[in-house]
Amino acid sequence: MRYAQDEGYWLGIWNNNELVGSIGYLYIDRENEKTEIGYWLGKEYEGKGIIFNSVKVLIHYAFDELKLNKVEIGVATENMKSRAIPEKLGFKHEGELRDYEYINGRFLNRIIYGLKAEEWS
Repeated sequence: MRYAQDEGYWLGIWNNNELVGSIGYLYIDRENEKTEIGYWLGKEYEGKGIIFNSVKVLIHYAFDELKLNKVEIGVATENMKSRAIPEKLGFKHEGELRDYEYINGRFLNRIIYGLKAEEWS
């Protein structure tokens, strides 16, 4: 539905015909010229650069093809592996939302990272 309405979409990440993760634009906000990238990856595939490279592709597409001004990534504060992705790609730490989501019986804070088109090379 989101894809058909140009409001975002998810893509599968495949390895040898096996779904190992996914990545996508959680939304595409044309009015404010921004999007948020979300991702997940199976534990056995972590540390191989798969998400890093996939996020780079979506950043390029957001800025070059969609002509957006900003890409955001939000991750749980204590998820250091997910936090490493936007930090390595030059995103700026823009803030932290307390008790953002309730997962597995507890509240998790969320860090918001942002990258503007003019900051991407």
